[in-house]
Amino acid sequence: MKKSEGEEFVIIFEGQQMDAIFLKGLLEQEEIPVFLKDEIMGSMYPSFVVGGVKVIIRKEDLEKAQPIIREFSDNHYEKPQD
Repeated sequence: MKKSEGEEFVIIFEGQQMDAIFLKGLLEQEEIPVFLKDEIMGSMYPSFVVGGVKVIIRKEDLEKAQPIIREFSDNHYEKPQD
């Protein structure tokens, strides 16, 4: 994805490489352009990449991506039990 002048981007996920790749695939299935940052460094030197691999989308796609992000979070991360 190339950045056009005036486009804004947001980081929607930071974490392990496999999770980032999975979320990227879910977003791409819905035709939301996405790219990963620190993917190579995260795989070569995971302890040196602060925050892990980042999943980044255009700000204008955030509303469309919210249900996918929510479902991903709900299904992949256990919630603490009371």
